[in-house]
Parts: sequence; C-alpha cells; structure tokens
Amino acid sequence: MTPWTVFTRYLVFQGMTFVFGIVGPIFLATFFTVARDPSMKWMYYIGLLITAADILVALGLTQNWVRAERALLETSEKQRRQRQVS
Repeated sequence: MTPWTVFTRYLVFQGMTFVFGIVGPIFLATFFTVARDPSMKWMYYIGLLITAADILVALGLTQNWVRAERALLETSEKQRRQRQVS
C-alpha cells in the first residue's frame, strides 16, 4: 500500500462525500457570489460546517480503509508463514 494508493482512495472518498453533502459547497458559493446581505450570513457558517464535516468523514473513511488493508496484509502474511513452516 503506497502513499499514492492511500491518496487516491482519499480522493474517491472525498468526492463521494462532496456528492452526498453538496449543499455545503453550494451554500459557500452562493454566499460569495450574491450581493452582501446580512441575512445571508447563515449560509457561510452552515456551508463551512457541512464542508468541514464532509472532509472529516472522508478522512475517517480513508483511515478505516487503511486499517482494514493493513489487517488483511498482516493476516495473509501470517498464513503464508504458517504454510512455509508446515
């Protein structure tokens, strides 16, 4: 498992969470593209919160994937060693 593999898996998870949580970036884009209106301030904060949550979810999914891959590699390595000893 190379750093590039982990990074590409993270990008897949990040893309997936942005699709599911697209409203966060939409709120941010709307806030920055429309005329300044004090009543639109909530879009900025909610957009930041949703986008930050998307990023944290993608990082968590990537971490869980890495742990599962490492466990699988360790298990297969142990089985290979046992076959060599037998």
